[in-house]
Formats: sequence, C-alpha cells, structure tokens
Amino acid sequence: TEDAVKLMVEKYKPSSAVGIVCNISNGDVLAMVSFPRFDNNRYKEFNLETMRNRAVNYIYEPGSTFKTFTFAAAYNQGVVSEKNIIDCGPGVAKIGPRTLKDSHPNGVLTVEEVLAHSSNIGTAKIATKLGEKAFSEYIFAFGFGNKTGIELTGEEYGILRPVEKWSSYSLASIAMGQEVCVTPIQMVSAYCSIANGGKLVKPRILKQIVLDDGTVVKEWPVDEMRSIITPETSRRLLNNLQKVVDTGTGKEAKSSMYTIGGKTGTSQKVINGVYSNTHHIG
Repeated sequence: TEDAVKLMVEKYKPSSAVGIVCNISNGDVLAMVSFPRFDNNRYKEFNLETMRNRAVNYIYEPGSTFKTFTFAAAYNQGVVSEKNIIDCGPGVAKIGPRTLKDSHPNGVLTVEEVLAHSSNIGTAKIATKLGEKAFSEYIFAFGFGNKTGIELTGEEYGILRPVEKWSSYSLASIAMGQEVCVTPIQMVSAYCSIANGGKLVKPRILKQIVLDDGTVVKEWPVDEMRSIITPETSRRLLNNLQKVVDTGTGKEAKSSMYTIGGKTGTSQKVINGVYSNTHHIG
C-alpha cells in the first residue's frame, strides 16, 4: 500500500494522500498509509502537520464518491430501480433553488448510467424522490457525522448537520457530496458495509494481545454494528459500481486480474470561503 501511494504521489504531486485497505467482513485494517511521511527516529525534524494520521483526522468534502450512498438509500427505499429513466437535460438544470451543472450534457440516462457517468443533476433528482428525512437517516446510519470508534487517537467526527438544520438546497448538495465532510476511515468503513451485504462493521486496528506463552491478555472482537441496506440492495449496488469502472468514469481502475468496482470523485477545495476551480481532492 505504501508503494501504491508513493507511485500516486510521484505521479500527481498532491499535498497529501491516504491509502487504506480493509477486510470487509470483520473490519480489520490491513494497511493504512498517510503521506507526507515522517521518521520516528528524527521526529524533531518534522512539524506536527506532517505527523498527522490523515486516515482518521483529515476531514474533507467527498464530492461524487458520496453519491454511492444516495443510490444505496434510494434502492433500499424502492424509490428508483436501475432501468428507470432520468432526464439530465443539457447539462444544466434548476433543482429547487440551486442551478446544478454536469461536466457535459448527458440527456436521458438510466439510473445506473447516472451513477456510472456521475451526473450531478440525475443524482439530485433521485435524492428528491427519496426526501430529506429518509436520506438523512441512511447517511447517519452509514456512520457519517460520527467517529468510527477505531482504536487510534485523534479521530474526527466529520461534519453532517441534522436534517432540521438543512437549507432548501441541502438535499441536492449532500446527495452529490457537498455540505458534508468525512474522514477517509469513515468513507472506507461505509463502502465496506456496501460490499458486506449491507452490514456496518466497526474498523479494527487491534485483534488481540498475546503473551509469548500464548496467553491471550486482551481481545477486540468483531463488532457488527448494524445492517443498513438489504443484501439484495448491496448486490445491485455492487453491480452498479462495477459498471462505473467498466464503462463509466472509473475506467482507469480496470484490471485484467480482478473484478473492480468503485466510484470516482473530484471535489473542489474551499479556498478563502469559495469553491476553487483549480484545487481539488481526488
């Protein structure tokens, strides 16, 4: 994982980067990498910002990677299905008080194509069918707005306001990953639940402490917290996420060795209180 993150850092020159590998069924964190790195043996030569574990204490707007949870809620509530038609128009549409834009005109798409091509307009229209109350209940259930409880210091809550404090355009904004802040470990944990048949498992950095003679001093059991979506919804969503990689915005992640599913995102950084058109989080 360190090698993979290093390759990305060398290629794209980001200010920071995070890589996490999790076992979906038991929450085991198998690898966790935060860049920039520092040398524990020479810690006085590095500043505190460098020493941050961004996997648990960096919060950011997730952008389009958050759309997956909008679709999870919509499928589970039965408000849309994969082959339903959504008119995304010429790439600009007024959804409530907001004018939303897509990266290019999409016209008429099926629901699964809305996710594959990451249409903001299509996603907002699906969220509108879902409604504020149901949507907020699902995304809180996925663990957003709260700590995962992983056994590491400095974990952040992220930012997710209760539905009573949403504005008239919050539903559309949050559905496409704005007006919400997450940590990388929250995001990975929530995606693991989708791959795990809808069951959210607490991420685990420690399994047990064992003495040399084999005596187990302490154990951290698997903590299956709750079921959020049905196994059937999970299966349907995984098929959609595979199409994102096969035919949609995630084609660069395709592999001849593995079946890959996922979701791309390019959220705009906020600089001096304004969304930047040049600085992004990938």
